[in-house]
Amino acid sequence: MCSILCDTPNECNNKTITCPQGYACKVECTFQGACASGTFKCPTGTQCSLDCSVKLGCGGAHLECSDGPCSVSCGSEVNACAGVTVACGKNSCTGACGGGSKPTVTCGNSCNCKPC
Repeated sequence: MCSILCDTPNECNNKTITCPQGYACKVECTFQGACASGTFKCPTGTQCSLDCSVKLGCGGAHLECSDGPCSVSCGSEVNACAGVTVACGKNSCTGACGGGSKPTVTCGNSCNCKPC
């Protein structure tokens, strides 16, 4: 498992981050604004997740899933996933939302799509 930790202000903000090939990938946004407007790309054949647990942690972020299982988790903090978009791949694509903000999930040809 490859963990990408975005835990300082603007660390992954407005950046494109591609998870390494051959590893399951988890992007953790644990600071306000750390992943805002970032693009996160998942490799083929592996599991990939985006964790938005803090207030405004992922505002406007985009998760691009490939053909592995993909998920986004939104914490209960205010606007943790405000404006987040998820482009699902062929595999399962799920959302778990604890707060009021929910990501926009485009199911496409996902075999098992479950938005929040």
